[in-house]
Parts: sequence; C-alpha cells; structure tokens
Amino acid sequence: MLVVGTDFLRSIGYLSYAIASYDSSLSSTYTKFIKKELIRTWLSLSENMKSDEEDAYSQIGMIYDWLSTQKFSYKFALKNFEEFYLKNIELITGNTRNLLLAYSENIAHKLYTNNDTVEKILSDIRAVIS
Repeated sequence: MLVVGTDFLRSIGYLSYAIASYDSSLSSTYTKFIKKELIRTWLSLSENMKSDEEDAYSQIGMIYDWLSTQKFSYKFALKNFEEFYLKNIELITGNTRNLLLAYSENIAHKLYTNNDTVEKILSDIRAVIS
C-alpha cells in the first residue's frame, strides 16, 4: 500500500495541473476530468485511511483549483512538482514512480489528440521522474 502525505498529494495537484495546462487552453471539461482521475487513481490506493488522512486528498483538488484560478503556467506547475520530487526522491519508490508515469500518460493521452503534444509533456515529466 502506498503511504502518502499531504505534501505528496499537493505535488500530484501540481503535476495534474501541468499536464492539463500545457497548451494554455485549460477548460472546465479538463478540470472535471482531472478531478475524477485524481480521485480514481490516488484515493483508491489507500482503502484503510483514517478520516483525517482522507481530508489530505482534498489537498490535490485545492492546489489544482488554486493554480487554475490564478492561471499559473505549465512550467510553474511542473517546476513545483519537480522541487517536491527532488526533495523527496528517496521516499518515492519504483512502484510510485511507475504509477506517476502511468497516471501522467493516461491524463495526457485523454486530454490531447496531438501525439507531439503528448510526447513533449511526457518527455518533460520523464526528465523529472527518471
């Protein structure tokens, strides 16, 4: 089971926003889709969470909403994710890295039809996670 803290979950909010905002056309459709995927992917990892830990999952949505409202850039969001990742690299196991990559690929492929766009996003994320 993946043990996650609030900071990790916030970093997922930054990662999700970076993917969704890559082409600067962040729409409400993207936002709804991302939030569903966030819950489906990350909340389901820890079925036996205490109620206070469950509240931490709202951190993902709050960060995403804040970034969206402030209209921060793809680079800003990805940089914040990268800073967290590098500070905590020893805690992020191979399984977690694989899940982050799979999650990123899933989101990118569902949001963008242009393969060049998807590959650019994934290349940037792989550069951080590898």
